[in-house]
Amino acid sequence: MTAGTKPRRRRALVVAAVLCSVAALAVAAYGWKHEHDRASALERAALARGLALHAAELRESDPGKAAEVGAAAIAVANDELTRRGLVDSVLRNRREPLTDPMYANQSVALSADGRIALAEDAGGVGVWDLTTWLRPIDGDIDSDGGGGGDDAAGRQALLKGHRKEVSAVALAADGRTALTGDESGAILVWDLARPARPVRAATLAKGGKGGGIRTLALSGDTRLAVAGDDDGRVRMWDLSDRFRPARLPDIPIGAGGVEELALSADGRTAAVVADADSGVSTTIWDLTDPGRPVKAAAPAFTGPAAAMDMSADGRTALLADLMRLDAWEIRDPSYPRQVGVVTDVDVTEIALTSDGRLAFVAGDSGEGVLLDLSRLSRPVRVATLSGETESIGDVALSGDARVALMSSWDGGVQFWDLTGLAGLAAHPLDEYCETRRPELTWEEWSRLTGGADWEPFGGYGTVAMYPCHARSGP
Repeated sequence: MTAGTKPRRRRALVVAAVLCSVAALAVAAYGWKHEHDRASALERAALARGLALHAAELRESDPGKAAEVGAAAIAVANDELTRRGLVDSVLRNRREPLTDPMYANQSVALSADGRIALAEDAGGVGVWDLTTWLRPIDGDIDSDGGGGGDDAAGRQALLKGHRKEVSAVALAADGRTALTGDESGAILVWDLARPARPVRAATLAKGGKGGGIRTLALSGDTRLAVAGDDDGRVRMWDLSDRFRPARLPDIPIGAGGVEELALSADGRTAAVVADADSGVSTTIWDLTDPGRPVKAAAPAFTGPAAAMDMSADGRTALLADLMRLDAWEIRDPSYPRQVGVVTDVDVTEIALTSDGRLAFVAGDSGEGVLLDLSRLSRPVRVATLSGETESIGDVALSGDARVALMSSWDGGVQFWDLTGLAGLAAHPLDEYCETRRPELTWEEWSRLTGGADWEPFGGYGTVAMYPCHARSGP
């Protein structure tokens, strides 16, 4: 070894030692930063969830403040829980009562565009014009969170003529034809071309000689009317001339009565839930020739079905069995396929949009849930609509997903404006900040968070917190 070799080796060893030390420090720093970031994220998540819970508690007593607190929660941590919480609060601000409680099951129905509604009321069935409560699709809501117009929605008329209590209603997609049925079996046809001046067009059944009417449906062109009764029959009429309806052959379903009935817009497919000797079952019928109905699939679903609905295009059906919701694809009515399941849901009533992409389900919990069915195999909860009740009577959803109705024994009929729901669900803080400028005072923030630092989330000194200044994508 030469004299110069040793110094070079010592220098190499020193450099290697320094590099190892630097590497060790870098690893330690990375580990510290990783743990610090993780701890910070957990703290933010905990703070955001606490705010989201406070917002949920305020939703009924002070819905405006609930939305502001919900916006602050997203500003702290933008996750699924905080986003859905703000959506729920915003929609709570869009809820309006239509009728007083009747302490009975109040039937409801909607036109495809959500502008005309039927809601059973004291003395008959109310015809409602909801136009002034609907926000312009590309417009802003007003400052107090109310509807897009200055006038309240109004009941245009009251459909009378039944001797027994009304038990079912149906409304045509265009809102110009309505059916009402009662517990005696009577069914009336109404011309609603002028909603404020309805005309009783015909009587399909006078009642008294058959089972009470449980469910009604109309085809999209209003040429076919169907009714399910207590005697287990599906009764059908040709309404090509509403003033001179023609009776079509009945479909005998089951001795226990028809529980649920849905009809596709083209009138070619019907899904029927009925009590039979072997229990509750769902059958699908081909009505291409209404004079000769053909059973396409039976049973499509077995078990104690609590509710059922089918989309207007006839391709999607939802069936509820106590705490379970099954999604079915019916591209071929002869071979329906079960493609999705939602468990741990309380469902006694179901409504679907025309394309089957959004469902409104509700049960005895007193809440309604909106489900995104874009991927039928994996339904996704979009929002919860609280009705401040414990017993749901009926629900309706407009074909374009703009309006939801829910009736209950103790809460009457309530209305929600769902305009812009897709954008609201995807980017709730952005959508909310387009129409409102929420802020929290230091006193409010401190009380809700225990005095946490608010500057990273849009807080300024001790002045106010502006969640919209801290907007970020999910």
